[in-house]
Amino acid sequence: MNVMKLQLKWACRIEHLGAGFYMSLSRKYRKDNDLSQTLARFSRDELKHGVMFGRAYHKEFGHTIMTAPWTFLGRALAFSQIFVPLRLKLKSLSGLESKALFLMNRELRSEKTNPYRVILKKIKPDEERHASFYESRYGSNASMSRPVEERTGGL
Repeated sequence: MNVMKLQLKWACRIEHLGAGFYMSLSRKYRKDNDLSQTLARFSRDELKHGVMFGRAYHKEFGHTIMTAPWTFLGRALAFSQIFVPLRLKLKSLSGLESKALFLMNRELRSEKTNPYRVILKKIKPDEERHASFYESRYGSNASMSRPVEERTGGL
């Protein structure tokens, strides 16, 4: 099977899952206006990224990816963490975003250009902002102490 086909489909789904997750958190923490607005912006970013991957998939392979179930799953995952403290949720999200950024950087080292890599280059600044949010909120001493490569097993 075409690797790019899998990459576009997976990225589209994960970005929609993230959009649902961030939006659910934004609504849950609406009393903290700054946090809520930041999470809502992250949700819009993830949705925009998912749409970009979905359009590229449609253009390359002529099929549309179903995204609504993935957005719903993201909301359900956020709801399932209702009793998890905010700090831990944000730390986990930062770790996931850092891992995604590490994988993205690895993929971008390739010299070959394809629609998947073109989108990765466009969304990289957003993903960097998402990955650094925990540290910006709680300070550098609160972040995970090991470099991304060590935390992710050098993938």
